[in-house]
Amino acid sequence: MTASLVVLLCLCAACVTGPSVQNQSVVNKTPVADVGIVPIASGSTSVPASYSLEEAVSAVTGDNQNQVNESSEGLSFYYIQGANVDASGKAERWTFGARNGNSTTMLIYDQTGVTRVAWQGGLPEQEIDTAGIVSPADIIRIAYPENQNITGNLKIQIENGKYTVTAPSGSHPGAYIINATTGVLIETDD
Repeated sequence: MTASLVVLLCLCAACVTGPSVQNQSVVNKTPVADVGIVPIASGSTSVPASYSLEEAVSAVTGDNQNQVNESSEGLSFYYIQGANVDASGKAERWTFGARNGNSTTMLIYDQTGVTRVAWQGGLPEQEIDTAGIVSPADIIRIAYPENQNITGNLKIQIENGKYTVTAPSGSHPGAYIINATTGVLIETDD
């Protein structure tokens, strides 16, 4: 019985004294500053990739050859849009409304490569000859002859023989419509 009593007293003593110093956590006494939301720096501060219209056309036609296993000569563009276009005419994303035979597809080219989206909607009537139009860089110089420090917030659309260059929100004028083959300013949209 004495042995039982000794074991019981040892257990009670262990419970009362608490954990050893080695197991106790250290309290941080450094004051915390309330700074709100703080961005966490990632490993890279790179600028999003951007591509010229020529690079995008080459990628899309090459992808079409690989996907369809036929010549890209049947691929015709009827609508082109560039998103986040900079002053050099490069865009973060190019979207092409295309026909290949009887099928209509939206082809999107960006940093992930080419994405194909089946398209049931209509496309403009006039085909776009990408080799016969004024470059996006030249169109931007026509629209903004005084200001070549444009940020990448422009949107470019090409359809029915016309470029539409849409400026960032709040800009005046809001858009320019320019002939795609001659570069002649058609109108501004306030």
